[in-house]
Amino acid sequence: MTDQKKFQCMTIKYRDIYGHYETFANKISVSRATVNNWERVNSENIHTAKKEKIADAFGLKYEVWTDHFYTEQEFMQHLDDYKIIDTSFTREEIQRNMMGEIIRMSIEEEDELTLLMQQDPMNIPGNIERYSPDFMFALAYALKDNSQAHDAFRVTDVLLQNEKVYKYKYYNQILHLRAILLSHDEIKKWDEAINILRLLYSACAYHIKEPKVITLTASNYKRKAFYDNEGNLRSVENVDRDLIGQAISLYREAYGLKTVEQRYYDAVNIASLSMILSVFEGTDMKKAKQDIEVLYKDLKKEGWRTKDSTWWEVATEIEFKILLGRIDDARYFFNEYLENGHKIKKFDLESTIRQFKLYKFFTEDKNLDSFLHYMMECLGANKSVFLNKIEDMKSHLQIPKNNPQFKLN
Repeated sequence: MTDQKKFQCMTIKYRDIYGHYETFANKISVSRATVNNWERVNSENIHTAKKEKIADAFGLKYEVWTDHFYTEQEFMQHLDDYKIIDTSFTREEIQRNMMGEIIRMSIEEEDELTLLMQQDPMNIPGNIERYSPDFMFALAYALKDNSQAHDAFRVTDVLLQNEKVYKYKYYNQILHLRAILLSHDEIKKWDEAINILRLLYSACAYHIKEPKVITLTASNYKRKAFYDNEGNLRSVENVDRDLIGQAISLYREAYGLKTVEQRYYDAVNIASLSMILSVFEGTDMKKAKQDIEVLYKDLKKEGWRTKDSTWWEVATEIEFKILLGRIDDARYFFNEYLENGHKIKKFDLESTIRQFKLYKFFTEDKNLDSFLHYMMECLGANKSVFLNKIEDMKSHLQIPKNNPQFKLN
């Protein structure tokens, strides 16, 4: 990689430090034209003395310039390894890592946020604009996690309207969060979400730092392909197969940019969409399953190990088993998760069931019937009712005699 390419990656990853080429030029005491040339990746070389100033400004060790990298993606993934550790934060600040950025708020605001997060639904303070922008961003994020998408979106509106400095510093992260919210089942404004995601992709290369925006774009293409604007499942004849192809392509791109630990979601979507396309096009299903087997084994060979306590990773294992026709193995993974006492958020279980229903609808895989019925029983049951039904269902669902400790958030 050239010095100019490395500099460009630094400005993307550390946008809050870089700001604008004019301000950064003043910071390192060089001409604005020089920094502008570096930003545009022109032919001008960066001299050693200037590279030292750049490294100091970004808080990086000088070795960031001398170590060799083949691709921008590889360089971006290792940039933080060169960070000079800063221990100057005061005890009065709490740090949270959100959307790839460290945000800080006072202990009092952190305590209030903790109390709000214990509510269901969460309440928004009436004077929200008086709080710090870090608190507003963290609150919006918490509301999103609590499936209060409309409330979260309103908080981001206040944040964008009243906090110009914060907006400039964290604009990409705020846009990313708004795209997530617009994609939510509560809002379903997929086209607006896609427009934001395309901006993040094309205008500022944010996707290199956060490949999740590519995954989210693919997921919105997938929703548009299978559902109409009201959220109703399309008939087979009305499914947009071109959008499915575009979604697969984007999932593959995100897969290539992510670390091994992050690739499982993109991998299973590539597999399920490819299988559905095979059904539509009448291609060899045996060959399709072989391709999925190869993808699954490659994922494992690269080092992905399912975290048994993380629902989405367990759900991915279950879905791969379903796609490969191993329903008994899928049941085993689900039952084991329940027996170990892990909590499943209602929204997460609903999303998983919806995904499996979509697959069953378009592939007509009847092997899924009893398993889907069981999952829907889990979703609709409170703990006591669920435990009473275990004895009746264990014979065909292979549940051990000891009752699982089942919890739904």
